[in-house]
Amino acid sequence: MQKIESGDDEAQVMEVHVINRNEFTIRDRFDGTEFEFPQDRAVSVPPDAALHIFGWFPEWTDKEGVKHVPNPVEMKRHVMKRFGWNTPAMAGGPGDIYYSNIKIKPVKYRLVPVRDLDEDLGPEIAKPKNKLLQAADEAQARRQ
Repeated sequence: MQKIESGDDEAQVMEVHVINRNEFTIRDRFDGTEFEFPQDRAVSVPPDAALHIFGWFPEWTDKEGVKHVPNPVEMKRHVMKRFGWNTPAMAGGPGDIYYSNIKIKPVKYRLVPVRDLDEDLGPEIAKPKNKLLQAADEAQARRQ
């Protein structure tokens, strides 16, 4: 079994919920998969699809210690170009409203290691019990 590094137990973005508050369905594709974002429904997409469709990415820190976060201005530019909302007739009006009606929320998970059943862990370590469970165990032992 691999030793878990101290940073490996941090919560990680594994999916992104996108809510389309517009009065129309948004459709797009990524990596051969079609995505539909109907009105007022949260749709889960992988982070790679969120980057491709909406210009969103999870926060990360590079080797030099510089933290990178999604830039709302760049995301807006990306989305408005992608969906054709950056035309003179749409920019500054409906296009901005359409973009403001898209809500993106990362969903974070904390991954934990799973013990292999065949793995020898040495002597079993007793887990502390609360008083209620301990009393129930003692009562069960008396009945036998």
